[in-house]
Amino acid sequence: MSNYHQLLNQLSDLNLTCIKEILPAHLDEVAKNEQSLVDSLFELTHQEISYRRKETQRKILKRAMFPYHKRLHDFNFDFQPKIKKSEIQDLVTLRFLDTYDNLLFIGNSGVGKTHLAVSIGLECIDRGQSCLFITSTELVNRLIRAHKRGTSDTMLKKYASYSVLIIDEVG
Repeated sequence: MSNYHQLLNQLSDLNLTCIKEILPAHLDEVAKNEQSLVDSLFELTHQEISYRRKETQRKILKRAMFPYHKRLHDFNFDFQPKIKKSEIQDLVTLRFLDTYDNLLFIGNSGVGKTHLAVSIGLECIDRGQSCLFITSTELVNRLIRAHKRGTSDTMLKKYASYSVLIIDEVG
């Protein structure tokens, strides 16, 4: 087996997925541009780190269980004039996390409470905070099941471990 193929196997063993994927094109580019070994390794590791960060972000977003990914800039404040844009923009700074404040959005169906909550949750994740979105019905059902199994303490600790827990459809 050639050194090249052994290298590919070693990259797999080390779980360097991105480097393994881009290596053939990268080697061609290095040969064409006469790139130094240090520059070449820097580029490969930079790509791997970037790939891993994106994958981590993707997994965190998936675990957050948002019903959709809508941002604050997608919200139509003209449609809901009673909602003060400046107050919502302040919430998106996540200042409330430092003071351990709770947020409560109250209003009729269809006014944008979920959209705003998701926007704040996405901002939390963007800033490295953990977040979970769950409906009140689902939360209660999970807690009931955990209580029946005798694991409610574990379940409560899990929910308390999130920086932000968004409970939707409370009323």
